Amino acid sequence: MKFYHRSQADKFDGINRSFFNAEHGRVKLAIDRLQDLKEESPDDAHIFYAEGLIRKDYLGQGVKAGQLFQKAYELDNTHAFAANNATIFARNEQEFRKWASILVSLPSQDQSVQKAVNSILAELDNGIPYWVILYNDSQAYSKMGELGDSAAHAELVLLTSQMNPDEEVKVRRVRAQNIRSLDAKEEAYRNTIMEAFPPEDRLALHEALAELERALALDEYDPELWNLKAAWLCYLGHYAEAISCADRAIGLRPLHYAKPYINKANALWTMGKEQAAIASAQEALKQAGSGDSIEELERAREIIKDFSVKRQDPTLIDMEPIIGQIVKAVTVTVDLEMGQSYDTTDKLVEGVLRRSHYFQNTMDYVPMMAELLSGVTPETASFVVLRTAEENQTVYDYCLYATLYVAVHSEGVQQRDAARFLVLSLLWAMNGLAIRKTYREVILATSAVARDEMSRLDQIIHKELGRMNPFFPQLIAEQEPVSEIERERADRRILSRFRGMS
Repeated sequence: MKFYHRSQADKFDGINRSFFNAEHGRVKLAIDRLQDLKEESPDDAHIFYAEGLIRKDYLGQGVKAGQLFQKAYELDNTHAFAANNATIFARNEQEFRKWASILVSLPSQDQSVQKAVNSILAELDNGIPYWVILYNDSQAYSKMGELGDSAAHAELVLLTSQMNPDEEVKVRRVRAQNIRSLDAKEEAYRNTIMEAFPPEDRLALHEALAELERALALDEYDPELWNLKAAWLCYLGHYAEAISCADRAIGLRPLHYAKPYINKANALWTMGKEQAAIASAQEALKQAGSGDSIEELERAREIIKDFSVKRQDPTLIDMEPIIGQIVKAVTVTVDLEMGQSYDTTDKLVEGVLRRSHYFQNTMDYVPMMAELLSGVTPETASFVVLRTAEENQTVYDYCLYATLYVAVHSEGVQQRDAARFLVLSLLWAMNGLAIRKTYREVILATSAVARDEMSRLDQIIHKELGRMNPFFPQLIAEQEPVSEIERERADRRILSRFRGMS
């Protein structure tokens, strides 16, 4: 359900939000946001162009990016940047020459671009294969640290080249590892904000693994490829398959190779097989020692120490420092977002308070909250709404209740944004028991008494809690059934606000 009409400015905000998501560890959300925009505006060239940039920069996808750039130019033949990138990511020489002729004919094209295109055309005319030019570009981008562009060009190389199998395996492995580095960067950002990185969100790692498997299809006797696959499968939660791959690596290189034993140990530990995990880690220590690998020696010792401590899940009190770090990270995100915007949090707070003067009930707040969540991140929206409580507690309450409605009556990124906003609004309390109590009163009780879409509220917020931290659902959401008194209170305080107004 759409709660308000999105203007052209709102669409540009949505595109900017996608870039912000991708830059800050949420590439899948960025892609999903653009898909949502495409459903509304299937002929908007800017949306296709933005997706092409994100796919090449953050996923190393050259073929898909090229198709998106071509589509953007077809939708808007004045889009010089789309034509430029369609040329750069052409799949073969014939396609390159076609787009080069289009590019140089554009009146807005600058001389440096035309010079670069003419240089490539001269190389082609002198008999240099197109794939060699692409390969050189891929190498150059890699040296500059532009791993997305490097991997994207490498994909085009693999599409058009006539390399021998050994050369192809090498290129595929390098491409896979470059994309895994993009995934590691996304993971590192998630770690800094104390947030989980669910396997379904790891688009770059899925892309890297697919490329690695193509390399293994060419050379199934490379122990390092099998070890990489074991490690990456662990990240994606496929532990039994990871153990099988680690065993394959060990079989191919049984001595002086600790890494597969380490990956096997991690998989076994996560599966709850503590003794087998410790045994594998001890074997890693032995193999690392015989191979004189300082890094692997230290890693093996570290995991033996960690695995020797009795496993114990954290309590809600234990999680409070992590909740504090998440809240701190929210304020950092707000500062980053506002630093890229013409707005300020003060202006946004003023806007919410000013508009509230014209509202008479909770449903009046629903379009405003949907619009706010479309324009800024849930972090900024939750911060802004929290600030309204300093001026008017009633407005704050209305905003929260309205967002409950948005969360259960929407889907896709709109639902994700609303659910994340609600989770962050809970966490602002920073006290574990207070968070659990509010969840019970607002989320659990409302879901329990509702007979319509609102009955899905707990399911939706429960899922978003898990996205943020795997322990949150158990510690915050999973509680004893609510009492009849609690159900009646939720019906009176919350559900009554929406009756007869949807």
